[in-house]
Amino acid sequence: MKYQLFNFLLSFLFILCTIPQAFTYTEEPIIIREMKYEVQQNSGFSIDVQVIINEKSRLQDLYITPAKGKTYSLSPFLYSVALAVARITQKSVTYQVYTGQVLIDINGEFWAISAEMCREVFELGTVEEQNKTLQKKLIRLR
Repeated sequence: MKYQLFNFLLSFLFILCTIPQAFTYTEEPIIIREMKYEVQQNSGFSIDVQVIINEKSRLQDLYITPAKGKTYSLSPFLYSVALAVARITQKSVTYQVYTGQVLIDINGEFWAISAEMCREVFELGTVEEQNKTLQKKLIRLR
């Protein structure tokens, strides 16, 4: 009887230890998949996206680079990324509230713009107005 109880407890302990591993979240966040898909659909660019929690603002910042081994022209890449951010964050109140800055690293240059500003830029009427405003609002960090 003691042996059976011991085996039962040992089995139960094993199950308890393995349950958290069975439910470990290993998929990338949805916003990353959506960004990759949106940029690919709009421009054909392949990108890598990381979500970084900004310790100061406690918001989720997006860090975007061309996919490994890819090189793209600066202006079309910046435009495509900003457009994707505007579209994706417009769809979701959660993204509007919790997505802060968009950090774009391309061709050795580092750029930043807020997700809110991306939405504002793409509310403008023409592509020319959008491009002009986007160039004014993007901040070159290096």
